Amino acid sequence: MEGNVFMEQWNEYLEALASKAPTPGGGSAAAVYGAIGTALGEMVGNLTSGKKKFAIYEEDVQKILARLGGARMDFIRLEKADEQAFQPLSEVYRMKAETKEEKTEKEERMEECLKEAYAEGITVIPVGHHNLQRLSRVYVEECVIENCDEVLELFERYLTPVYFSGHLHTQKVMKHLTEPGMDSDTYGIWEIVSNSLILPPCQYGTVTLNTDGSIDYMAKTVDVSSWAAANGETDENLLDFSSYTENYLQTVLKNQIARKLEDVPKELREVMVDFYTDLYKDYYAGVPISYSEKKNEFGYGLWVRYMDPSTEFRQLDGMMRDSISANNHAEIPNPIHLKRP
Repeated sequence: MEGNVFMEQWNEYLEALASKAPTPGGGSAAAVYGAIGTALGEMVGNLTSGKKKFAIYEEDVQKILARLGGARMDFIRLEKADEQAFQPLSEVYRMKAETKEEKTEKEERMEECLKEAYAEGITVIPVGHHNLQRLSRVYVEECVIENCDEVLELFERYLTPVYFSGHLHTQKVMKHLTEPGMDSDTYGIWEIVSNSLILPPCQYGTVTLNTDGSIDYMAKTVDVSSWAAANGETDENLLDFSSYTENYLQTVLKNQIARKLEDVPKELREVMVDFYTDLYKDYYAGVPISYSEKKNEFGYGLWVRYMDPSTEFRQLDGMMRDSISANNHAEIPNPIHLKRP
């Protein structure tokens, strides 16, 4: 291909990528750069092949070249597949859903997209702001999709593995169980709620798509301190960012919750505030909490004595119950290998 023609086509692609158009998007761009990366690997292999000093590696080089060539073609195929899969879905997003009829039409079109993807063997991983399940005892209905039950049933009909959401601003992982005590090898859609990046401990999530169709998720903390040290920063708050953010969060929470406890004696109020802030920090980070151990703490007893019943006590007890298991990692099997409920 002539250089000028190639650059014109490449520039057209980049212009489309930079535009408001639904496609190409992030998936397409990832596939393109995957193809470029494998092509560079092939370049090194081809420059190595046939050289006398590398003759003992020739067989291995040819095997690697074959794998890289196949991977490059896979990335090219995936680039087109991403656009083809997302284009009809983007049209669904633009559909109005104000009246009952419009909502029904939108749901039907969404199901058509899921059905087509399922038939083609395409794994759909939906992402939304509102939650799909009633994940929280603290905010039971406030954060879920209005028609969450219908949407959940629709996703599970086509073996959707996982749904990513936010809104709660707390790190949460939950598998949908159609009935209590459901076996781990029985299918149910997972939901992963990513907590807010700006709330300590300032976490983000990593997603690994494995070759067997399984998905791994892990929440990690932004390592600001290492970045600050590597870039010659002198601000002590950046160099010890975890301590700074923890102290900041505790100060904010103590000021907020102390106002709710004005009628409690000062010495006991401080114990209650410390109990709440420690619990809050672990709850929002997805750290597991022992409910039975927490209930035996002196601070919890004070909350029962002075604040039960109250909205604040309901929230505190809800955070404890919501955090019995770890919520910062998940190993999600390929749904096709699981039993149907």
